Amino acid sequence: MFLMFLITTFLLLSFQNLVTAEYIPKEKTIVLYDDGHREYLNTTRFFTQAINDLNNSDEFLFYSLDEGWIDEKTLEGADILILNNPKDMEAEEISSIFEFVKKGGNLLLMNDPTTANYRHANSYHLNRIILKLEKGQILPMFQSRGNVIKDGLHNLKDNITEIVLTSEMPEAFQTHPITDNISRLLVFSACLDVEPETTIIGQCTNTSYAEDTTGDKLCETSPPWLVAFTLNSSRIILSGSSIMFSDFKVPELNTTFYTTWDNAKLWRNMMLWLSGKQTNVAIKIIPLSGFYPIYLGILGGILIVSGMGFYFLFRGREPIPISEIIQIVRKKKKVEKIEEEIKEIEKVEEKIKEEKLEKEEKIEEERKPPPKKVKVRKRSERRRRGRRRK
Repeated sequence: MFLMFLITTFLLLSFQNLVTAEYIPKEKTIVLYDDGHREYLNTTRFFTQAINDLNNSDEFLFYSLDEGWIDEKTLEGADILILNNPKDMEAEEISSIFEFVKKGGNLLLMNDPTTANYRHANSYHLNRIILKLEKGQILPMFQSRGNVIKDGLHNLKDNITEIVLTSEMPEAFQTHPITDNISRLLVFSACLDVEPETTIIGQCTNTSYAEDTTGDKLCETSPPWLVAFTLNSSRIILSGSSIMFSDFKVPELNTTFYTTWDNAKLWRNMMLWLSGKQTNVAIKIIPLSGFYPIYLGILGGILIVSGMGFYFLFRGREPIPISEIIQIVRKKKKVEKIEEEIKEIEKVEEKIKEEKLEKEEKIEEERKPPPKKVKVRKRSERRRRGRRRK
């Protein structure tokens, strides 16, 4: 008891401040989405759910870039620029994007698969941007030919272009903040041309392959579809699909691509990684100088009273051995099991009684003599008999 008092006093006198985890608002990340180069998926059509997620978050401030021209002025103050299959782009605009990245801006470049139903993919201007950024180093790029990844084994209800990837597939996701808490994805993507391979974040399994519109295979096995890398102080993501994060329906699941499984979570992880802000929870030290003596008195009194209570309550009692506690628990479980068996037996007996009662009632019905038929005379017959009596 005296030892507890000494320890309590030491702890109270040691801590001069209270340390708490508190939400500290950070500056929002400004995101620009290019809407001005004839993008098929834009902020008003087919890509609204992902954009609304950004608008409704505490981390991001979203703007649509629909002026049709990108220069240093339009990019001023932005943290992230999203480009989704732009159909046209001038050399001056690509130079402005290069300067944006050079100054620390972050990029999300998105391509799409080419199939009979989807022919809007355009990797040409995306690759022009990457070539401008390379400057003597090899960076991942998009395939120059329209293609789609297929998998005859890991797919959604025999649709070989809609691929199901899970965290149980070791080659599917690399360890990275972007893949945190991702357990299952629906992937519908084009293949990327990746070198070096260390930049791969997501790839399909060895049963997958990428095929262009003529049927030629661009990647024989395990085609990559998502890469992320840093370029000086900038962060860049290349995604072989924007449809994965779109409002397009998935009829087999009655969902959209964005709301299927962890696709939305992957989108948020990508944006958080690009922003460099993984959390908004910070540790804050709150000084207690104003009410420190009162705090000490209250806390010390509670601890001392609690200690004395436990001391007098358990004084003189022998501690219960662990083996006895285990036996008690086992006995309790055994009793519960027996009670459950008794309940099952009672149910069976009740059922037998009901069946027996039904059988007896049926036999009793069969033993009853048939009811006597009462002859009912017709009115005309009664009149004839009356006449005869007269």
